[in-house]
Amino acid sequence: MASAGNITVETIGFQALAVKLGSTKMIGPPIRKMFHGATDELQRNVRSNVHVDTGKFQRSVVSTVSRAKIPLTAKTYSKLHQANPVEYGRGAGLTPPPAQALTGWVRRHGFGVGVRQSVKTQRFSRRGGAQTIEQATYLLARVIGRRGIRGEKAFKQAATSFHGKLDRFIVQAVHDIEAEFGKR
Repeated sequence: MASAGNITVETIGFQALAVKLGSTKMIGPPIRKMFHGATDELQRNVRSNVHVDTGKFQRSVVSTVSRAKIPLTAKTYSKLHQANPVEYGRGAGLTPPPAQALTGWVRRHGFGVGVRQSVKTQRFSRRGGAQTIEQATYLLARVIGRRGIRGEKAFKQAATSFHGKLDRFIVQAVHDIEAEFGKR
């Protein structure tokens, strides 16, 4: 299941299998290994699907596996509050984002094509455009509010591409459980 900045992998049936086998020790480690492998792959996929500016979003993507004896869920998610706008974008005609949130981007990228920034004064020059970083940031926020921005869909793409690979992790877990059961 995928939502903004969050992919949850859930399993069913492993609890019943543990009851039939009579041991959580036999089934728990292979399931945990399956979840760790799956979430590591999801993390890599999400990180590779995002455009890199500072790398902050990529570093914020983490995974957790439930701590139960037999883990039934694992999550891959972003800890950033900007995960929703990065994943889904912003619709046109909405309230502009806070200008302060865009200041770093404006400093790094120079507010669009055709805008020059003086190294000495840190001012932008453009006919009828912004002259300071604060003005450029304010104008950019207004444009984003008016036009919106497209979402990255990094989590959605990762979940879609991972869906076909999940079987591989489950098959490996079943083989590990069978091998553990054979040692008994």
